[in-house]
Amino acid sequence: MGLFEGQNPSKAEFFAILQTILNQLIQAVERIELHPHTKLEREEMIRPADRVRKASLRNHRWLGRKPHLLQPHDQGILRVYGQTYDPLWLKEERKRPSFDTMENRFLKWMLLQLIGQLNNFEQEYRKAFTSREQEEGSQVTCKFVFDAKYRLNPALPGSDYHHKYGQPGPEEDDINTMHRYRDAIIAQDQSREGDGAGYRRLMYGAYVLFPYRDEACYRKHPFYRSIDTVNIGGLPFLPGTTSLVEKLLEQLITETAEASFERATPVQGMEEFFTRKKAILNVLVGSLRRPSAVTGYDQLSLCLRHRFYHIPLENVKHHLSHIEYVALYQQKRYYPPGGIIYYGKVKDFQIVRRREMKELPRRYQRDVRLYVRFNVEVWKKRKQPIEPRGYGGSSHLFTTWELFKKAVELPELTLKNEAQYRLWRELRRVDQNVRINLPRQWADQIKEHSR
Repeated sequence: MGLFEGQNPSKAEFFAILQTILNQLIQAVERIELHPHTKLEREEMIRPADRVRKASLRNHRWLGRKPHLLQPHDQGILRVYGQTYDPLWLKEERKRPSFDTMENRFLKWMLLQLIGQLNNFEQEYRKAFTSREQEEGSQVTCKFVFDAKYRLNPALPGSDYHHKYGQPGPEEDDINTMHRYRDAIIAQDQSREGDGAGYRRLMYGAYVLFPYRDEACYRKHPFYRSIDTVNIGGLPFLPGTTSLVEKLLEQLITETAEASFERATPVQGMEEFFTRKKAILNVLVGSLRRPSAVTGYDQLSLCLRHRFYHIPLENVKHHLSHIEYVALYQQKRYYPPGGIIYYGKVKDFQIVRRREMKELPRRYQRDVRLYVRFNVEVWKKRKQPIEPRGYGGSSHLFTTWELFKKAVELPELTLKNEAQYRLWRELRRVDQNVRINLPRQWADQIKEHSR
């Protein structure tokens, strides 16, 4: 593909140009990183005269304005009116390499411009776009939503995702979001008509676009095969990896409205497969270490001030892809009034060694264990704290967002399925004094079969 100089390229042209030169651009930047352009800059430091290696040529003028830095000496190096002196302090000249050159400034400007273009392109593409198809002479309108989520589940060995699907693919909750899109558009159409004539399905398909390159392998993934069954699924989409998206678009454009209708007909059992959002354990409830009167370490204050929570990777490695919220459990003995008061939405997380977290006390600087640092957007306070009611948390536990929002006492967070939760709500409706009795004091040590 040849390139020619032009002005104000469209976003499609920009993307095509980037595809053409991307590898060359990456190689060029890597070469510059290995051998950057530099220049030598002079700097002067005032040091004791006996430690100066290379004296500055401006020392004579400088000492002339500071005679108090001279002391008489028989073998002094400076002679003034017949008297010899030695300086106590001198200016030392040093040269150091600097990357602040015109060439590097220009390169930085170009890269920032490119990053800005990519961010704008990504933000616009993140907005779900709708494709409409209408047959000539027909009132049937078919809508298809393509939503760029830019999230990939790597299917780490031992994870639930790997056990279910055996290979990387889109996140389950993103697929579930596509299912809700379809239901929401149905409800919207019903309310707009207002004639009580039943539901009208406006949206016939919804697809998650996610970053992945192995299209051949992905063809075996259940979320790709589900496109043919319920017309909801995921598609890899990256520069140079667009064949599956192109194939589907061509199929949607050329097929009839009847074919689209048949494609959207649900298959028995698939609806349950795609509507498990409430069962996702996406809230991490973490305990706090006891404060230290000797060092002044207070984990609650540290978490709130720096907006993060850290926990060993081993404790959460199988749940990393699902955690969306972090809540802090305060033991009443150390952090009165106790219970769960603060929670926050996870902005991002990093896997780091404990010693790399500079906010922690110095005694952890030799700790090389891997931790997950969850950065929180903002800590919020619950209107009604989740009370311990005689129980506590020794380490951590996982619960669902829906259960976390409605819970009033800690044992409720140990409920793991809809049947348990519905039974508990019914019992509370009949008698507000009913309680959940746990076999252990620590709620996070309760196993599924122990309740």
